[in-house]
Amino acid sequence: MSARTATVDAPDRPLRGGTRIMLTTHWRSGRRALLIWVIAMVGLFAATAWSLDSVYDTPAKIAEYAAGVSGADSSTLAINGTAYGVDNIGGVIAYEFGFMSAIAVPLMGVLLIARWTRREEESGRLEMIRAGVVSRRAPLAAALIWTTAAFAVMAVGYVLSLVPIGISWADATAYALSQAALGLWFAAIAALAAQAAERTRGVYAASIGVLALAFVLRGVGDVEDNFLTWLSPLGWTEETRAFADTRWWPIALTLALAALIIVAAFVVLERRDLGSGVLVARPGAPTAGALVRNSFGLAARMHRNIVLGWAVVAVLVGGSFGSVIDAIEDVASDNDTLQDVMAGGSDQADAFVAFVVMIVALVIGGYAMEGASRISEEERGGRLEPVLAGSLGRLRWLLGHGIAICVGAVVVTLAGGAALGAGVAASESDGSQFGRMLGATFAYLPAMLVLAALAVLLYAAKPSLQPIGWAAYAYVAVVAILGDTLRLPDWAMNISPMNWVGRVPTESAETWALVVALVVVCAFAAASALALRGRDIPST
Repeated sequence: MSARTATVDAPDRPLRGGTRIMLTTHWRSGRRALLIWVIAMVGLFAATAWSLDSVYDTPAKIAEYAAGVSGADSSTLAINGTAYGVDNIGGVIAYEFGFMSAIAVPLMGVLLIARWTRREEESGRLEMIRAGVVSRRAPLAAALIWTTAAFAVMAVGYVLSLVPIGISWADATAYALSQAALGLWFAAIAALAAQAAERTRGVYAASIGVLALAFVLRGVGDVEDNFLTWLSPLGWTEETRAFADTRWWPIALTLALAALIIVAAFVVLERRDLGSGVLVARPGAPTAGALVRNSFGLAARMHRNIVLGWAVVAVLVGGSFGSVIDAIEDVASDNDTLQDVMAGGSDQADAFVAFVVMIVALVIGGYAMEGASRISEEERGGRLEPVLAGSLGRLRWLLGHGIAICVGAVVVTLAGGAALGAGVAASESDGSQFGRMLGATFAYLPAMLVLAALAVLLYAAKPSLQPIGWAAYAYVAVVAILGDTLRLPDWAMNISPMNWVGRVPTESAETWALVVALVVVCAFAAASALALRGRDIPST
């Protein structure tokens, strides 16, 4: 009997009771991730708001900042969006935090939903839970309830961060609700994707693809001042104009569309079998090819789609940002305050390039972290034990994945660095910039491999510890993007391996840092081998 038939023929499974059970189950299995997300987002926003309030503490400084960002040309509009309300501290905070929030808030919704839906279903745990008095819709309903609660708490934290620095309750509430609505919209997208994809990584790929499309539509819409802005959820958030002429209806629009997507997700849920998706994966070949008959070939096959996806992201980021160097230089040349925000230096184009190189490096790190997570999926999904039951030993298996991650990181670095170099070379009509940008991007590769090696070590020691690696990656990202804005102390900045390298290409990469990073990678790799060799598989 199919899972669908079993569910339909079981009228004694009440939705309400099943939802209560799943609320408890989701809380016990995912409360750490939920609390980390909420605390991190509120803490980061509060730190950013209070730091900027201390920097722009006079009307004159705010006016100078507003003159700089309001005079941005079309290229800058495509990246940062339209600056509404930057004549007051609230607008400055929203504009400075905008790049981070446009990435982190959607990802928060996507990752929480994927964790509680498709990931639980893929692991087989949801099937065991559904064997009791839990309805078909209860797991998704509980996931949406907890995600909504998380964004509600985040919104309250945002308001309580803004009001003490003199921002009105109405403006603070409008901004906080616009951010929460944005997160819920992407949570709804993830809920729908979880019904279509058979694997968790499919949910991630679809949701991140929608996020990338939203960036493009919002960017083009702002540049051309046309309707495309209204086709993007990022555009709806922007058009709330919380610190200018506040408009509440874009928030209602975002929530209404999110509700429609959620309804669609439940409709699709009722029409598929447990453990499957609407989009059925293509069956593999009946026999393995020569390439996948060794540890590295098998690992490379598993990582190829991840490498391709992150390489495309690196190309888009590097190419789009690199092509606007001239515009950034023109905007910043006569504005001292904006120069300080961009981390200073006599050459403002180089200061911006250094920032973009760090963003590309974080994309590389994102691939490396996901590649490390891919290793733990094999054990969690029960596929590792059959592999190790043959002649392949666990150390060779781990080495194959380690090499695949390193090769993939090189490919992503090459893609992002080449796109950035091509963009800068075209913008400045200087072909020598291609090699310079490519070298600067590769300078951060050892630092990103440190994060990957740390994640692998945590997995090898105990799979449940691997999320700590993502926390380390998040910390590195915050230091890279907001470290100067938050005025973090030197010791806090120097924890990040990216900070060891220096701000390339404005500064020369520290040779000692590259050597130390590679030594740390090797040490973590050796420790991973020892840890994996000394524990049970699967780990309890």
